[in-house]
Amino acid sequence: MYRSYMNTNYSFLLVLLIGSLCTSMNAQGDSEIYALSIETVDGKRSFGIPVNLSNNPGYDNQPSFFDESTLLFSSSRNGQTDIALYSFNDNGKTWLSSTKQGSEYSPLLIPNDRAVSAIRLDTTGLQRLYRYPLSGAIPQPLFQKAKIAYHVWIDAHQLVATVLVENQMDLVLANTKNERIKTVYKNVGRSLHRIPNSSKVSFVQTMQGKSTVYAIDPLNSKLEVLISFAHPITDMYWFSDRLFLYSVGDLINEVDVVTSNEKIFYQSQSSSVSTITRILVSPDKAKLIFVGE
Repeated sequence: MYRSYMNTNYSFLLVLLIGSLCTSMNAQGDSEIYALSIETVDGKRSFGIPVNLSNNPGYDNQPSFFDESTLLFSSSRNGQTDIALYSFNDNGKTWLSSTKQGSEYSPLLIPNDRAVSAIRLDTTGLQRLYRYPLSGAIPQPLFQKAKIAYHVWIDAHQLVATVLVENQMDLVLANTKNERIKTVYKNVGRSLHRIPNSSKVSFVQTMQGKSTVYAIDPLNSKLEVLISFAHPITDMYWFSDRLFLYSVGDLINEVDVVTSNEKIFYQSQSSSVSTITRILVSPDKAKLIFVGE
């Protein structure tokens, strides 16, 4: 089911921010967003059958929760990529944007604000972080100069983000009130997440095929190493304040950062999914969301 969500008339040419740097859609296979139920009984987890929520040719990616029953994500239509919502209540898809001069990626609900943020990549190559009001008002850039790639909100004005600098992404602390940006770490990956029950944000750095997961406290810029791997990881998500998930091939692994124990959390049984990326868990821990390629 497709409906119009806002009165705005914004849309996009097909250019795509993916991986650590910008690449074109032609270099990327189709991706779909899947959801399945999680049931935990006596400490043992079981999973339902994955359902293809996006079910759409092209690029459907970068999911985040708008609220407990609604998913935000980037979705292809008419040769561009717009912001979409999927409602678990009625299994309906709606659109937040239709921007003619660019495409949007990595949509997130801004805390304590009736608006969504997204990376906008214009047909001119200009890349900026925009605020999209739910009222339908014209979107506005939040930073005039910074080429933000990925971001996570701390509150309505503060965020941790990655900024494209030459051939890498650097981690920054940023504030929309004064557009102040402070670089705190060099050459990081795309996976930025709030750590539950804390003020900290995790990020990943991969060097020479080995990855390290760090935490930064944006309140004091303090950094700490959480865990290191002898292999690379790209996408991760926190299941709790001590357990996180990361994907490798068609597997999702679970890691305990306190004990360093690791085990398989979920493995795709679908022949249509060869690679799992972009992991997400619903706030009530009842749904697993992932992107399948």
